[in-house]
Parts: sequence; structure tokens; C-alpha cells
Amino acid sequence: MLSELISKENINNILDKFSSLSKLSFFLLDDEGNIVAQSIRDDSNIFVPAKKEYFEIINQFSINSIRTIVSKRKKYLEYAYPIVIDNVISGAILGYQEEDKSIEMPETYIQLIKDIIVQNCQKEFELNNLASEIVSNYEELTLLYEISRTLRNILDVDLVAETILKEALNILRAEKGSIMLLGENGKYLTIAASIGIEKSVAEKIRVKIGEGVAGFVAKEGNALLVEDIEKEKRVKSNKKIRYKTTSFLSTPLVCVPLKMGKETIIGVISVSDHKDGEVFTSGDLKLLYALADQAAIAIENARLFHYVKDLFLNTVASLASAIDAKDHYTKGHSEEVTMVALAIAKELKFTDEELEKIQLGALLHDIGKIGIPESILLKAEKLTSRELYIMKSHPVEGVHIMKHIKQLAEIIPAMACHHERYDGKGYPRKLKGKEIPLSGRIISVADAFSAMTSDRPYRDRITKEEAMKRIEEAKGTQFDPVVVNALVRAFRKKMFSEEK
Repeated sequence: MLSELISKENINNILDKFSSLSKLSFFLLDDEGNIVAQSIRDDSNIFVPAKKEYFEIINQFSINSIRTIVSKRKKYLEYAYPIVIDNVISGAILGYQEEDKSIEMPETYIQLIKDIIVQNCQKEFELNNLASEIVSNYEELTLLYEISRTLRNILDVDLVAETILKEALNILRAEKGSIMLLGENGKYLTIAASIGIEKSVAEKIRVKIGEGVAGFVAKEGNALLVEDIEKEKRVKSNKKIRYKTTSFLSTPLVCVPLKMGKETIIGVISVSDHKDGEVFTSGDLKLLYALADQAAIAIENARLFHYVKDLFLNTVASLASAIDAKDHYTKGHSEEVTMVALAIAKELKFTDEELEKIQLGALLHDIGKIGIPESILLKAEKLTSRELYIMKSHPVEGVHIMKHIKQLAEIIPAMACHHERYDGKGYPRKLKGKEIPLSGRIISVADAFSAMTSDRPYRDRITKEEAMKRIEEAKGTQFDPVVVNALVRAFRKKMFSEEK
């Protein structure tokens, strides 16, 4: 609206000045025939037309109109000039002159007024557009920042993909979408996250690089805005995909590559089915590109984290195996203790992070035995007092070994306390009850179960059922009753039923 682009007070002042100079009366109209501003000379007796007549005047203009003498009203001549803003007729400036006076046609005055109005409006129009763009960019940056903060704490690839896809569909007002990632061989795309696509369909989708919209984008590394798939000559059809389009999403759609750096493509993100039935725009494409950049970084970070994590866990498992290998009787002991401890922790509703700490603590609980002579570890007879002292030192030795690794600081209590007893008669510190960390109480039970069901130099194994019975009998003395009850539940659910 013209009234939104000008200051009524300023325009009235301009019209008053020109009215005084030219002895003309002026009206500024918007594109609907409303009077936005006016200056009527005191000695004039102008007939002011109705809004309908003003609207008809505006409709007479073309975009290239320069000047129009519209009509004579009583003893006045009426002049009308179009106001064109950004190639759109946004209103008109009208001037009224007494016919019986020998005054030259007021073209100069009216043209000058029109130019001033147009310049003011154009400036305001550009300022409004700039302000709107700044607001839009700020909102976009804020949104991307918030998404970045959210993704920073997500280390699961599928969850990263799902989070990004939800944001993309919400921002672009789309109904359907998918994030597809390249497999290890780099020949096919599979779905990591999808919305609006049947799960059974999504699980089976494999798109060959170069085929369909997603395959084209992954191969070429360029985005596609597609309104009609049948008219999109760049896209090679995959006959095996029998959906509305070769992209298995409806059109119109927009598809953007997920890139690491300038060259490496790791997948694509596609959205379709605009909620308002509209086509996607270049602005949508720009925003999806920004989201794709966030997604690519977050997905690669998650992948790298899991790679490093798996490498670390494999290293820990190898170290545990090396310890167990010192004694053929205890081969696989650390792995079994870990399995049982995790089953107990799951029954106690541990979080994923807490389960990881239990896993590490259980795998490394006997690392202190690396310094125990094999003559003591493998001795079939009763240990001497000195030998028993050395054997009982392995929890403390384990702490000494691991205390230099900052990343493992939180698992040290489990290692240090797995031979403490609930009644305070354990070692090395004779801690009692809840003085013993819960992780230590859990590994203590798991360690005892594994030891009783394994052959040792000084005795034969007993059955799992008999081991469970003995552990229950020691509930409240050697073992924490809550932990024992969790072990019983896990045993009944066959959570660690593998045969030795």
C-alpha cells in the first residue's frame, strides 16, 4: 500500500508548498482510490469525486502512462499522473486548475511532485525490503545456530539425520522428506531418516548413484528444484522404484547434496509436498543448503566419534583379553563379567552413558593382575599370607595403572571397589554399604557369578543355578540386595545365557 511507504505529514507539507506556488489543489491516491494526502486551496470550491470515481481514474493508466488530462469538472481541469513503484502502479497524483484563468498547463509542478513521491516511496520500499531481508537473515542465522547447538550433543547418526529432517520440513513447510547416505562402496544411497514415507518402503530403498533425483544430485553434487519429474530431462529413471516419481517423493521437490568440503558427497536431503500446495523457491533452496551443511558436519562428527569410540573399546577389550590370557582358567572372564554387569545395570535402568562406564569398568576391573606373577595366579594350592597379600593388591595396582588416563577417571571407583563387601569385610578399604560406589557393587556381583561358574586351579565350576543360589544367600552380607535382585531378574530373562 502507498500509505505504508510514505509519511502522510511530509507529503502534506510538500503538497501545500506546491499548491501555494502553482495555485493548484492536489490529491495523492493509493491504488484503491483512497486519498492518502491532499492540499486544497482556501479559495477553491473543488468538487471531490467519490472513491469509485478515483478508482476508475487509476484503472485508466498503463504502466507507461506519462500524463493524462482526465476530465473537466465544472470550471476546473483535472490532471492525473500515475505513481509507479517497483514497476507497479501504486496510486496517482491529481491536480486541479481553474479553467477560466490563463495559467500554463501545470505539467512541471505535477511531474516534480510525482518524482518526489516516487523517490520517497522507492527509498522506503528499498529500506523495507532491506529490513525484511535483514530480519529474515537474522532469523535464519538464529535458527541455524540453535540447530547447531542441538546437533552438538547428538552423537548418533540416525538421530542427527532425523533431527535435521524434521527442522527442514518444518521450515520449508513440507509434508515429506528423506536424508539418504552413501554406503561404504559409494555406489548406492540408503535412507537414514524419512518422514511421510512408509517405513516398509523406506527400509527397502536403494538408489544407485546417477539414477533418480537423489542419485543425480549425489553424482553431480548440484541441487535440483523439480516441479515436474516428467519434464526433468537431467534425471535418469530407475524403473525399480515404482512411486509417484523416480525420487520416490512427490513433485514439486527440492534436493540438496550433503557435502564435506568442496568435493566429498556423503548423501542428499530431499523434501517434497509443500503444505500450501506451492512450488519450492530459490529461497527454500538456499535455506536447505544451509541445513545440509549443518547435517553433513554433524553426521561426519557422529561417524568419527563412533569410529574412535569403537577403536577405543576394541583396544580396551584387547587389553582385557591380554590380562585374561595370563591364566587359561580365566580366559574370557572379563567379557563375561561385562555381559553380566551390563544386564544388571539395564535392570537398574541405567542410561546409555552409565552403561558405557559399567562396560569399561567391567572390562578393566582386573587390569591390576597384569603385575601379579603367574606363579600366584596359577597356584592350585592355598596361597600363603604373602601371596594372598599380593593377590589382594590388584585393585590398587589397577588404579595406579589407569589414573593417568583422564578419560577413564570415572571408571576407577568400579575397578578399585569390586572386591569390597556390603558388610564392610572386603578389601582393599573395607568400605560398607553405600560407601561402595554402585558400579563397584554391580561388578562385584558379576565377578563372583563369573568366578563361580568357571573352572579354577583350586576347584571346579558350579552350575549357574547353584551360583545364583549362593549369591542370593550372600545378599545383605557380601552383596548389595538391590544388585542381587537385579541379577535374579536378568537371569530369569536369560539376558546372559550364553554357554561357556
